[in-house]
Amino acid sequence: ESWIVTFVLLGYLAHRRRRYFSAAALWSIGCGLKWYPAFFIAAQEWRLLVVERRRWHWLGAGVVFAAVTAALNLPFALLCLKETGSLANWLAPYLFHIRRPLYWDTLLGVGQIWLGPLLWERYAGVWNLLLMLVAVAVRPRMSIEYKGVLICLAAVFFNRIYSTQFNLWFYPLLIL
Repeated sequence: ESWIVTFVLLGYLAHRRRRYFSAAALWSIGCGLKWYPAFFIAAQEWRLLVVERRRWHWLGAGVVFAAVTAALNLPFALLCLKETGSLANWLAPYLFHIRRPLYWDTLLGVGQIWLGPLLWERYAGVWNLLLMLVAVAVRPRMSIEYKGVLICLAAVFFNRIYSTQFNLWFYPLLIL
Protein backbone atom coordinates (compact mmCIF):
# COMPACT_ATOMS: atom_id res chain seq x y z
CA GLU A 1 0.00 0.00 0.00
CA SER A 2 2.94 2.34 0.40
CA TRP A 3 3.32 2.53 -3.40
CA ILE A 4 -0.29 3.45 -4.04
CA VAL A 5 -0.33 6.06 -1.28
CA THR A 6 2.95 7.48 -2.63
CA PHE A 7 1.46 7.95 -6.11
CA VAL A 8 -1.71 9.44 -4.64
CA LEU A 9 0.32 11.94 -2.60
CA LEU A 10 2.62 12.78 -5.52
CA GLY A 11 -0.47 13.38 -7.65
CA TYR A 12 -1.88 15.54 -4.88
CA LEU A 13 1.34 17.59 -4.83
CA ALA A 14 1.23 18.05 -8.60
CA HIS A 15 -2.44 19.04 -8.36
CA ARG A 16 -1.69 21.62 -5.66
CA ARG A 17 1.02 23.06 -7.92
CA ARG A 18 -1.59 23.29 -10.70
CA ARG A 19 0.25 20.71 -12.82
CA TYR A 20 -2.93 18.92 -13.68
CA PHE A 21 -1.62 16.62 -16.40
CA SER A 22 1.23 15.53 -14.12
CA ALA A 23 -1.33 14.86 -11.40
CA ALA A 24 -3.37 12.82 -13.88
CA ALA A 25 -0.27 10.84 -14.88
CA LEU A 26 0.69 10.08 -11.28
CA TRP A 27 -2.85 9.13 -10.32
CA SER A 28 -3.01 6.97 -13.46
CA ILE A 29 0.09 5.09 -12.32
CA GLY A 30 -1.59 4.69 -8.94
CA CYS A 31 -4.68 3.40 -10.73
CA GLY A 32 -2.49 0.70 -12.24
CA LEU A 33 -1.96 -0.54 -8.69
CA LYS A 34 -5.43 0.09 -7.23
CA TRP A 35 -8.36 1.61 -9.10
CA TYR A 36 -9.46 4.37 -6.72
CA PRO A 37 -7.01 7.15 -7.83
CA ALA A 38 -8.87 7.32 -11.16
CA PHE A 39 -11.65 9.02 -9.24
CA PHE A 40 -9.22 11.76 -8.18
CA ILE A 41 -8.63 12.47 -11.87
CA ALA A 42 -12.39 12.65 -12.36
CA ALA A 43 -12.76 15.00 -9.36
CA GLN A 44 -9.95 17.23 -10.63
CA GLU A 45 -11.38 17.41 -14.13
CA TRP A 46 -14.92 18.00 -12.88
CA ARG A 47 -13.66 20.94 -10.82
CA LEU A 48 -11.72 22.34 -13.78
CA LEU A 49 -14.80 22.05 -15.98
CA VAL A 50 -17.40 23.44 -13.58
CA VAL A 51 -15.41 25.98 -11.56
CA GLU A 52 -12.64 27.14 -13.90
CA ARG A 53 -14.63 26.59 -17.13
CA ARG A 54 -11.85 24.64 -18.83
CA ARG A 55 -14.07 22.95 -21.35
CA TRP A 56 -11.58 20.61 -23.01
CA HIS A 57 -9.01 19.94 -20.31
CA TRP A 58 -10.67 16.62 -19.44
CA LEU A 59 -9.83 15.37 -22.92
CA GLY A 60 -6.09 15.83 -22.32
CA ALA A 61 -6.34 14.18 -18.92
CA GLY A 62 -8.21 11.30 -20.56
CA VAL A 63 -5.41 10.89 -23.09
CA VAL A 64 -2.85 10.87 -20.25
CA PHE A 65 -4.89 8.26 -18.38
CA ALA A 66 -5.29 6.09 -21.48
CA ALA A 67 -1.57 6.32 -22.35
CA VAL A 68 -0.40 5.44 -18.84
CA THR A 69 -2.93 2.61 -18.56
CA ALA A 70 -1.84 1.23 -21.93
CA ALA A 71 1.85 1.50 -20.99
CA LEU A 72 1.22 -0.39 -17.75
CA ASN A 73 -1.06 -3.09 -19.18
CA LEU A 74 -0.28 -3.60 -22.85
CA PRO A 75 3.11 -5.33 -22.43
CA PHE A 76 1.61 -7.87 -20.04
CA ALA A 77 -1.49 -8.41 -22.16
CA LEU A 78 0.61 -8.93 -25.30
CA LEU A 79 3.00 -11.28 -23.51
CA CYS A 80 0.06 -13.27 -22.15
CA LEU A 81 -1.46 -13.45 -25.60
CA LYS A 82 1.86 -14.55 -27.11
CA GLU A 83 2.54 -17.21 -24.47
CA THR A 84 -0.94 -18.67 -24.04
CA GLY A 85 -2.89 -17.53 -27.10
CA SER A 86 -5.46 -15.99 -24.78
CA LEU A 87 -5.94 -13.03 -22.47
CA ALA A 88 -7.49 -15.24 -19.78
CA ASN A 89 -4.47 -15.15 -17.44
CA TRP A 90 -4.11 -11.39 -17.80
CA LEU A 91 -7.82 -10.90 -17.11
CA ALA A 92 -7.94 -13.38 -14.20
CA PRO A 93 -7.18 -10.91 -11.37
CA TYR A 94 -9.81 -8.48 -12.68
CA LEU A 95 -12.41 -11.21 -13.03
CA PHE A 96 -11.59 -12.55 -9.57
CA HIS A 97 -12.38 -9.18 -8.01
CA ILE A 98 -15.61 -8.87 -9.98
CA ARG A 99 -16.77 -12.35 -8.96
CA ARG A 100 -15.47 -12.54 -5.39
CA PRO A 101 -18.00 -13.39 -2.71
CA LEU A 102 -19.38 -11.00 -0.14
CA TYR A 103 -17.12 -10.93 2.91
CA TRP A 104 -18.75 -11.04 6.33
CA ASP A 105 -16.70 -8.11 7.72
CA THR A 106 -18.22 -5.52 5.37
CA LEU A 107 -21.26 -3.38 6.03
CA LEU A 108 -23.24 -5.48 3.55
CA GLY A 109 -21.90 -8.70 5.07
CA VAL A 110 -23.02 -7.68 8.56
CA GLY A 111 -26.37 -6.61 7.12
CA GLN A 112 -26.74 -10.01 5.52
CA ILE A 113 -25.89 -11.74 8.82
CA TRP A 114 -28.67 -9.77 10.54
CA LEU A 115 -31.26 -9.65 7.77
CA GLY A 116 -30.58 -12.75 5.73
CA PRO A 117 -29.68 -12.77 2.05
CA LEU A 118 -29.85 -9.34 0.44
CA LEU A 119 -31.09 -9.84 -3.12
CA TRP A 120 -29.60 -6.54 -4.33
CA GLU A 121 -26.17 -7.38 -2.88
CA ARG A 122 -24.95 -8.71 -6.25
CA TYR A 123 -25.23 -5.12 -7.54
CA ALA A 124 -23.11 -3.71 -4.71
CA GLY A 125 -20.32 -2.88 -7.15
CA VAL A 126 -22.67 -0.72 -9.20
CA TRP A 127 -23.93 1.03 -6.05
CA ASN A 128 -20.33 1.51 -4.96
CA LEU A 129 -19.45 3.09 -8.31
CA LEU A 130 -22.48 5.38 -8.20
CA LEU A 131 -21.70 6.51 -4.66
CA MET A 132 -18.10 7.27 -5.64
CA LEU A 133 -19.31 9.25 -8.67
CA VAL A 134 -21.65 11.22 -6.41
CA ALA A 135 -18.64 11.98 -4.19
CA VAL A 136 -16.83 13.26 -7.30
CA ALA A 137 -19.76 15.38 -8.47
CA VAL A 138 -20.99 17.08 -5.29
CA ARG A 139 -19.55 20.44 -4.38
CA PRO A 140 -17.07 20.80 -7.24
CA ARG A 141 -15.34 23.71 -5.46
CA MET A 142 -14.26 21.37 -2.65
CA SER A 143 -10.48 20.92 -2.49
CA ILE A 144 -9.02 17.64 -3.64
CA GLU A 145 -7.97 16.42 -0.18
CA TYR A 146 -11.57 16.66 1.09
CA LYS A 147 -12.87 15.17 -2.13
CA GLY A 148 -10.33 12.34 -1.84
CA VAL A 149 -11.52 11.45 1.65
CA LEU A 150 -15.12 11.37 0.43
CA ILE A 151 -14.18 9.18 -2.53
CA CYS A 152 -12.30 6.71 -0.33
CA LEU A 153 -15.12 6.57 2.21
CA ALA A 154 -17.64 6.06 -0.58
CA ALA A 155 -15.54 3.11 -1.75
CA VAL A 156 -16.03 1.41 1.61
CA PHE A 157 -19.77 1.81 2.06
CA PHE A 158 -21.10 -0.74 -0.46
CA ASN A 159 -17.87 -2.67 -0.97
CA ARG A 160 -18.11 -6.45 -1.03
CA ILE A 161 -14.78 -6.76 0.77
CA TYR A 162 -13.14 -4.81 3.55
CA SER A 163 -9.46 -4.46 4.11
CA THR A 164 -7.48 -2.28 6.47
CA GLN A 165 -5.76 -0.95 3.36
CA PHE A 166 -8.84 1.21 2.83
CA ASN A 167 -7.88 3.13 5.96
CA LEU A 168 -4.41 3.73 4.54
CA TRP A 169 -6.00 5.20 1.44
CA PHE A 170 -7.82 8.04 3.14
CA TYR A 171 -5.79 8.78 6.29
CA PRO A 172 -3.09 10.81 4.48
CA LEU A 173 -5.78 12.90 2.77
CA LEU A 174 -7.69 13.23 6.03
CA ILE A 175 -4.55 14.54 7.73
CA LEU A 176 -3.95 16.99 4.86
